[in-house]
Amino acid sequence: MDFGGRNETGRDDTTDAPRAGSRRIGPYEASLVDNRERVQQAVKRQQQRRRQVRISVAAAGAVALVAAGGVGLQLLRDGTPTQLAAPGVVPEAPTSQRVASGCKRPANLTVAVPSAMAPAFAEVVEAFNAQPGVPCASFTVVPLEASTVAQSLAGPTRPDAWVLDADLWLEQANSRAGLGLVADEPFAASPVVLAMTGPAADEAEGSGWPQVVAPAEEDLRLVLPDPATSTVGLLSLAASAAHLPQSREAGESALRQVAETSGSVPVAASALVAASDPGRNVTTPVSLSELARYNAANPRSPLTGVAPAEGSPVLEYSLVAVADGTVASRVLRSLRDFLASDEARAVVTTHGFTAPGQPAAAPAQPGAAPGQPAAAPAQPAAAPSTAATPVRGTVQPLPAPSLAATEKLRDTWAALQPAPHGILALDTSATTLTRLDGETILDHITRGAQIGLAALSDRSKVGVWLYGQHLGPKGEDHRVVVAPGALSGAGQLQAIAQGLESLPSVAGGGRGLYDTVIAAVDAARTGGQPGRANTAVVVTAGPNDDDFGASLGAVKAALRRSSTEPAVRLVIIGVGPKPDAKLLTEVAASAGGTYTAVQQAGDLAPAITAALNGGQ
Repeated sequence: MDFGGRNETGRDDTTDAPRAGSRRIGPYEASLVDNRERVQQAVKRQQQRRRQVRISVAAAGAVALVAAGGVGLQLLRDGTPTQLAAPGVVPEAPTSQRVASGCKRPANLTVAVPSAMAPAFAEVVEAFNAQPGVPCASFTVVPLEASTVAQSLAGPTRPDAWVLDADLWLEQANSRAGLGLVADEPFAASPVVLAMTGPAADEAEGSGWPQVVAPAEEDLRLVLPDPATSTVGLLSLAASAAHLPQSREAGESALRQVAETSGSVPVAASALVAASDPGRNVTTPVSLSELARYNAANPRSPLTGVAPAEGSPVLEYSLVAVADGTVASRVLRSLRDFLASDEARAVVTTHGFTAPGQPAAAPAQPGAAPGQPAAAPAQPAAAPSTAATPVRGTVQPLPAPSLAATEKLRDTWAALQPAPHGILALDTSATTLTRLDGETILDHITRGAQIGLAALSDRSKVGVWLYGQHLGPKGEDHRVVVAPGALSGAGQLQAIAQGLESLPSVAGGGRGLYDTVIAAVDAARTGGQPGRANTAVVVTAGPNDDDFGASLGAVKAALRRSSTEPAVRLVIIGVGPKPDAKLLTEVAASAGGTYTAVQQAGDLAPAITAALNGGQ
C-alpha cells in the first residue's frame, strides 16, 4: 500500500488500487467457530457472575445450555430461547479507492485516511465531485492509520492530504519531521465503547475501566489494540491507566496482565472476534463506528457496546492539507468547506459516525421504550449504523490526553510488550530498474520500505541497509544507511528517509544477496535482545549474482552454524517475477526463517511490517 503520485498538470501517476481478494479463514477463527466446549464453560461463568453483587444488574430470567444436537440455547429475560451465537469474523479490510472526476484534466490527489473512516470518506469525496462549481480533481483514498502517516511524513513520498483521528498524531509528526501542518475543524466523531457479547453486556452495564483493567477472577479481561499504533488502543490505555490500583505494585501487576491478555490475540486476528467468543471471556475497546461495521458483517453474532461509567475517549476526524501546490491547495480548501456541510455529515452518519459534539449514544430503534437501550435488529442493516448497534449506558466524552502523557504511556507499554528489533536490507541492483505495475521495482521498494517501517511501533529498533555488489566502504556488498535505533529517536526517521531518497543514485550493477543475508543475520543477532522479535529482513528483486561471494552451499552452511542466542528470524521477501522462490525458501529455512513472494506492489509494505513484527 502506497501513496501513489500526483501531477498537478493532470497526468495520473497514481498506481492502480490493490484488488480486494477473498479473505481466507485461518486456523484461529476456525477454532473459534468449532469449539463448543468453550461456549459451555462460558455459560457456566456467566451463571457464576450473576451471583456476584459487585455489579448490580436485574437478572430476571435464567441462563441454560440445552444439548439438543449440540446447539446452545440461552433464555432471555422474557423467557424466550435464542441460539448462542458463534464467534464472528473480521470484516474485509478496506482497500485503496479511486474516485474519478468527470472533467478532462483533473488534479490527482492522494488522501491517507484511517481504515475505519476510509469507505465513508471515499463516498464523501464522490459527493464532493458531484457538486457544481468545485475544482476539477480525482482522489485516491488510501487506508492508513494515523500513527503510520505520522511516521511516514519524514519520508520521500507524502500524501496530498491526511485525515487524522486524534490531534496527538499531528503534534508528533510536526515535532519529529520538523513540519508545521495544521488540522481543520473536525468533521466527524466516534466514541470508544467496550465491545462484548450481549449477555456479558447485561451484567457489565454500569461498570467501567476499573473493572476491566483490574478484573476480579470471573470478570471480563481487557484486550487493548496496540497503543503504539492504534489510536483506540492508546486513548483507551490513557483512560484505563487513570483507574489502576493505587498501590504501585498492584498497578504494575494489573497493567502487566492487560499486556499479557492483549498479547494472546495475534496481530493478524481481530480483538473483536476474540470478544465475540464467550470462551475467551474478554472485552476490547472499539470506536462505535467500527463496532457498527463489525455488526453489519456479523448479523448472527453481533456485539454490544458498553459505555464505561467513568467516560469514553472520542475519535475526532480532521483533514490536514500536506501538499502546498497551488492547484492542490485550492482543491483542499474547497473540500474542507464541503466537509462542514450537511450533505457530507449525512454521508458519514450512514457509516456510524456522528457530527462533532453530537450525542454519541446509539439511537434507539423504532418501538423501543424511552430510555431503554436499542435491541439488536432481527435483520442486518444495509449499511453500518449506530442505530443497529446496541449500547449500554450513556457515553460521557473524556478530554483528549496530551502527547507528553501518551509518550509516557507508550514507554510503559513498550517495557511490558517489547517492540521489534531488526535489520531491513533493500536491493539496489540493476533488476530493480525494471518495471512492475507501471513503475520501477525500485520505486515500489522505496515506498514499501517507507510505509512498512512507519506502520511499526515507534519504539521499534530498526536499522536500514542498501545492498548491491561491493556497495560498502570496504568492498562489502551492503552499505549501512542507519544502525538499529528506536524510530522515535532523534533523527532516526530522517536518516532512514535520506537513505531511501538516495536509492536512485546507487541503483544498478550486481546483487550480492548471499553475503548480505549472512551479514544481516549476524548484525540482527549482535544488537538483538531476549524477549524481542529480532529479525533480519532482506528484500530482493532477483537471485544472487555475485560470483566472488558466498555460494548457495556456503550461505546455507553459514546460517546453520549461526549462534542461536538471541534468536534471529530471517525473512527474505522477493519482489517481482525474477526471484527463485524454491531456492530462496531453502536459504531462509537454513536459519529457521521464511520466504515471502510479492507480486503486487501494494503487498510489499504489509509484508515488511509483518516480517519485522516477528511474522504476526
